[in-house]
Amino acid sequence: MTRSGISVALLCLAFSVLDAQCIVGDCQNGFSKYMFKNGAVYEGEMSYGKIHGLGTLKFANGDSYKGYWKMNKREGEGILNTVDGYSYVGTFANNQLHGAVKVYDLDGGYFEGTWDKGINNAGGTYIQADGQKKKGYWSDSGFKIEKESLKSEIVEYLADCNLVPCGSGKGRMVFEDGSVYTGFFLNGLPDGEGECKYVNGEVFKGRWRNGRPSGKGQYVYSNGLVLTGDWEEGKYVQQKTAAVSKPTYAEGVNIYALIVGASKYDHFESLKYTDDDAYRIYAFLKSPEGGAVPEDHIRILIDESAIAENIYKSLDDIISMAGPEDEVLVYLAGHGFQGFYLPTDSDGYRNKLEYEDIKERLQLCQARQKLVIADACYAGSLLAAKTPMFESVDLFYKKLQASGGGTAFLLSSKSEEVSLESQGLRQGIFSHYLVEGLKGEADTDKDKLVTLDELYTFVYSKVRKYTGNQQSPVLAGDIDRSMPLASLR
Repeated sequence: MTRSGISVALLCLAFSVLDAQCIVGDCQNGFSKYMFKNGAVYEGEMSYGKIHGLGTLKFANGDSYKGYWKMNKREGEGILNTVDGYSYVGTFANNQLHGAVKVYDLDGGYFEGTWDKGINNAGGTYIQADGQKKKGYWSDSGFKIEKESLKSEIVEYLADCNLVPCGSGKGRMVFEDGSVYTGFFLNGLPDGEGECKYVNGEVFKGRWRNGRPSGKGQYVYSNGLVLTGDWEEGKYVQQKTAAVSKPTYAEGVNIYALIVGASKYDHFESLKYTDDDAYRIYAFLKSPEGGAVPEDHIRILIDESAIAENIYKSLDDIISMAGPEDEVLVYLAGHGFQGFYLPTDSDGYRNKLEYEDIKERLQLCQARQKLVIADACYAGSLLAAKTPMFESVDLFYKKLQASGGGTAFLLSSKSEEVSLESQGLRQGIFSHYLVEGLKGEADTDKDKLVTLDELYTFVYSKVRKYTGNQQSPVLAGDIDRSMPLASLR
């Protein structure tokens, strides 16, 4: 049976006052009527833009509260009616039942007791419709005779920060994409210890500052991989993980990688998930499946660090370290255009990273296999450039097909297409299936290895299907397609 969540702030309201629509009055002072983004409606008194005084709130789920309010919180006498058929009549304080309360049910009976900060710890008396009385306790699941049966259901009170701005203290906030943050707030933003559960099943738990992970924390990916370490303004800066055993590769083989994730640009529209995509690739390479690549074999550049100068320097670093039996991987996520990858300091003309230049540098590298993976979305503001976009990109693809042995590019889309992001996946579509394939979904022959050919076949099929054939990944160049990219356990 679904209850109203009395012990959890009297219903978690997943909407914001800022998203409300004023229907009657000025919604600042006096009688007004608000309609919230999720369909809930408030009708009653307001003061300085806050719900204050006598009023009724009809929740989107069918519940309703009628009574007194104080600065957006239920305060004083009130009645809460739930869709389950219960009516809570009594006093409220700081949004919770507090004091003498009567609860009426559909059977004609009622419970009389005392609440303390949303919980009926003191118990009370249930009077049945026939007049019989029973001593017990009231919880969100109804009347209980034994207090022990209530203990497991008592939930810590959390302020609903979507309805009431959380200046400080502990609360809960539901973001527009459905992700849920629970923890401490300061000035209305997550600040202090907290946990965010993302809609794709991933979780970050640790320190927050100004609404972003900052300090020590742990990011748990949906596949079970765990990234633990220090974070700064939402970005990973240092990893502290237990040593993992490296999969069996040929003796003397090393993997060197450059990972770039650009989401915040000075001259172009920001991308939502490219930085997260880069972290997922990093986490994969650190895992046993990805080779347990040592920290000093990886260069990772995110946002402010992902400028042209740093990318070229880091690329030259891994090229210089790689030996004849080694493998080099370059992963680029961000804006792309006309055969170029755009670092965060590019304006579309200066500081461009030409794929042809990357190819030439890699051909000078003595590593046995070199693979570039690019998930690059076209920068929309460049569509007015004088040079025809698809003409130069077509030329780039022709050059790629003529690449020298041992170098290849796996690109997120063909020349006439745009690489897409998905709010539902919270990732670039290409990068999402890239990681899924590397984790084992692409191992079609079940030999516990994911080869380049298997990965490309898997990613191509999944991306085409998800985008309705609007995006088609491309594998170009000359490289051994049986090259193993992941070793499964």
